[in-house]
Amino acid sequence: MSFGEANYGSKNSFKKKNYAKLENGSKVFFIVPPHGAANETGTWAVFYKVHFGYKNLAGKLRTFLSPEKWNEETSKYVAEDAALDRINNLKADLDTAIKAKDRAETTRLNFLVGQKGIYNIDKNWHMNAIDLQGNVVELKIRHKAKLALDAELKKLVAKGIKPHSFEDGRYFVFTRTGNGNETQFKVDVYTETLNLEGREVESPVSFSVNEQFKARVLTEVSDLSDLFESITPEEVRAIVEHSDLMTGKSPACDEIFDTRWKAERAAKQSPQANQTQTSFPKANNPPAAANTPPDDEPGSDYVAPTTTQASVPAALAPVTPPSTKTPEPTARVATKPVVNLEDQSDEDFFKSIENAG
Repeated sequence: MSFGEANYGSKNSFKKKNYAKLENGSKVFFIVPPHGAANETGTWAVFYKVHFGYKNLAGKLRTFLSPEKWNEETSKYVAEDAALDRINNLKADLDTAIKAKDRAETTRLNFLVGQKGIYNIDKNWHMNAIDLQGNVVELKIRHKAKLALDAELKKLVAKGIKPHSFEDGRYFVFTRTGNGNETQFKVDVYTETLNLEGREVESPVSFSVNEQFKARVLTEVSDLSDLFESITPEEVRAIVEHSDLMTGKSPACDEIFDTRWKAERAAKQSPQANQTQTSFPKANNPPAAANTPPDDEPGSDYVAPTTTQASVPAALAPVTPPSTKTPEPTARVATKPVVNLEDQSDEDFFKSIENAG
């Protein structure tokens, strides 16, 4: 398997991965070029809409892709998604409860679909990236951030630069500000300050690595075509209809996920198992920017599992070390003392719910 040329037009194994997402402040990444089956299409990023909140009867989270599909001709989503219907209905009920000043119902519904509620649908572009410390990560970014990144990539390509190149690529600074629907993203080429004849100038930091480092990256990147489980609309409906609303536990998860996984593992261990390769990509293409729904909806963020980042041996580190210059740290904001919900006045309670949204 090798890396390919990036196209600018537009569950793996149980091996531990590093994950990264954009939070308020700045982060720097090099975007890894396409590899493996993606070489033919030049695909270096895939868009996923993932449901969170449902569990098997043992309480283990089981995520799955929304079965909705985008119809280019009608510019609408098609196919039923019972899990999304549940979220939308509960959010409508939450809005009604807030307007009615029904504190008990607002508390219950906020627990289910509020900013940190049980149920949410996570909509992001996923890509492989390398941070300044040489760690390979699976990076997810919002559609707004992807548009900003695409704009910078287009500028570089117009100048004859290959941003994804392992010989002379570019790092990018991703800056996020704001929250909810007010969230903004900015993407810039990462630079270092040089002193030339008494003048300070900003120079792009080149990403250049040796063959040993490239070989290590190949063993650590994620297969972007197969990050989440894809199930049918009927299976999604079964999970929703048989689930306990307040916990998300559903016996259908045991049957659809756990039983199936055990059968697949048994088949792979069989000498007669047929080895097939998944076509790339498996995820649905997102709509055009103008038709893209708000990509920072309340409650749509999830905290990806993190792994301890081991130090990078010097022999595997980039040949051209990145600049020591790092983005300006964001100012530490003083936090308000935690107040129990029971001790809040009705006015403060509803204000906190509305601000969270």
